[in-house]
Amino acid sequence: MVHHAVFTEQKIWCPICKEHHRFLRIPTAARLLEVSRRTIYRHIEDGSIHVFKLGGTGHYRVCSGCLVAQHAEPVKNQVALSNHTSETQSVT
Repeated sequence: MVHHAVFTEQKIWCPICKEHHRFLRIPTAARLLEVSRRTIYRHIEDGSIHVFKLGGTGHYRVCSGCLVAQHAEPVKNQVALSNHTSETQSVT
């Protein structure tokens, strides 16, 4: 019996992240990041996340590490803006 890393929940090497990460289905990735599937496809198109296509089914799997890296900065900015707004409101 052949065990494929994608199907056994093992981590797979990502050449962009230079680490082993889990690879996710596109709907799962979109749901976790609270973005549209189209946003995930845009990342695929611009090459900012590593993706591979499963043979036979044609479904894509995307690197969870690349996704987090792409969306970590906007989250940090939102938190910083929220903290700054709270500080400004408490001063006045």
